[in-house]
Amino acid sequence: MADYIPAAFKGDAAIPHADENNFICWIGGLWGLVGLHYARDIFTAKRMYTPDYVLAVTEERRRMMCMKKGVPFKSIAQLRQEKNPERAQQERLWRKERLLP
Repeated sequence: MADYIPAAFKGDAAIPHADENNFICWIGGLWGLVGLHYARDIFTAKRMYTPDYVLAVTEERRRMMCMKKGVPFKSIAQLRQEKNPERAQQERLWRKERLLP
């Protein structure tokens, strides 16, 4: 079988080229850098649920329970503000501190 496969074209013989071992090392090094770049994605544990997803599922469950009981639904944010009326003022001050220069 090797008799029928011609040698690969390596370019013009007048131009100096690196040997095959240098080429293999170069390609291997590049693949090594790619592997290092993506190692964090491969070896770190992924979060199964994001906090936004958990909050949405919780509110959906509360809405279903309120519908079954015949009680008007109030979101978790509304309940927080009812329990602590100063919270809205605190949030406004915090936003001003964070967003304004």
